[in-house]
Amino acid sequence: MTTTCGIAPFTLNPQTSCTATISFTPSKIGNESAIFSVTDNSGNVGGSVQYFGMAGVGLAVPTTVLMAAPATATYGNTVIVNTSMPSTNQGLPHGLLTLTVGNYAPLTQRLLTNGTATFQITGLPVGTYTLVANWAEQFFWGPSQAIGTLTVQQATPTINWPAPASITQGTPLTSAQLNASSTLSGTFVYSPPASTVLSAGNNQPLSVTFTPTDTVDYTGATAANTITVLPAPPTLVITESSLSFGNLAMGTSSAPQTSTLINDGTTPVAISGIAI
Repeated sequence: MTTTCGIAPFTLNPQTSCTATISFTPSKIGNESAIFSVTDNSGNVGGSVQYFGMAGVGLAVPTTVLMAAPATATYGNTVIVNTSMPSTNQGLPHGLLTLTVGNYAPLTQRLLTNGTATFQITGLPVGTYTLVANWAEQFFWGPSQAIGTLTVQQATPTINWPAPASITQGTPLTSAQLNASSTLSGTFVYSPPASTVLSAGNNQPLSVTFTPTDTVDYTGATAANTITVLPAPPTLVITESSLSFGNLAMGTSSAPQTSTLINDGTTPVAISGIAI
């Protein structure tokens, strides 16, 4: 306490005043009280006492601990935010703890008996959010606050693309082979593209790039596959369907005519004999 009145005993002249300034510094946790008194001669009564009561509450000073697990999350996943109030000289705090995520409405949890509270957060769009855990004054514990940061990153779409069945050389690629899908809407671009005719060979590479319609919350994605192209079966073509030599006398020979054999395929034709 400080005063402008001076040190007693002193005289307070008519129509004057002085001021006592009083502050409260708790000496313990809990309720404290005191009496402010002035002994004077009011009413010409010596030893008259003027007084009033004073009261205050000593509070423990808790510490709020805030941790988002993980501090960086992926869009669409549930974020776990753990908070705790370590023990003080008044013991473990108990009561309500409030968590604010960005500009969203505050969330409230009651502290467990071990002084912790866990918040599960879903549906946050991509972005960076300030986390504020607030402990308001409750019981004999003073206010406390912790601030953290949570970043929600874009998610990568999942592409489903079953391994295509083998095709025969000469068969162009179609949607039967280029049939990747996703649970998200978007566009698929294949390499090589549809209508491509591949040469024969095993495990030839195919790839696809997917661009989702929602490019805010999702990144693009790629996937790879392979296809086996079987050699085409041998194909032999004889150019003439028949030859006519006309009428000839016995013992004479006609002018020669030819018949052409063409391998119209992509693999060798094994000819085991030619006869008339």
